[in-house]
Amino acid sequence: TDVRIQKLSVHAQFKLGWFHTTGQGVPRDYAQAARWFQQAAEKNLLAAQYNLAVCCEKGYGMPTNYAAALTWYMKAAAQGDEFAQKAVGVFYEKGKGVPVDLAEAYKWYHLAAGCGNPDAIKLRDLLLPRLTPQQLAEAGRRYAEHAASLPGGSLTARPATAKPRPKPADFLE
Repeated sequence: TDVRIQKLSVHAQFKLGWFHTTGQGVPRDYAQAARWFQQAAEKNLLAAQYNLAVCCEKGYGMPTNYAAALTWYMKAAAQGDEFAQKAVGVFYEKGKGVPVDLAEAYKWYHLAAGCGNPDAIKLRDLLLPRLTPQQLAEAGRRYAEHAASLPGGSLTARPATAKPRPKPADFLE
């Protein structure tokens, strides 16, 4: 069985996970879905990383595991996914599996907001009045450090006139 799994393309593995979450052509089975998402996520497929993070966070097909969820959200966020970036912000704001760190939460919300994510914009703006001047300065430092670590040394946000991108249909809620 493992040999057959390894021979499937990353996209086929993802689709099998998706079919198991939706019950398309197969019985709905979140444990199988998580297994297939993990196979594709380990091969760096962004949508699989995001969906595996959701499975870990919400306990779909496995026990809830915030540390694993954050790991997979971080992998998707590192690929520039604004929905994963927002989720990382929530984890730091709420202390889900990590100590509460409002500066880190603000940084991630700001990254996702730069892509036009309306939920991240709202969360960032609601968090702002709760930050001390020191936390805001630290968030700015971390944001700049993150930007400098990227190829080209800067963040590439969509133009301000661009419409927000809807969550892809194959991303779990």
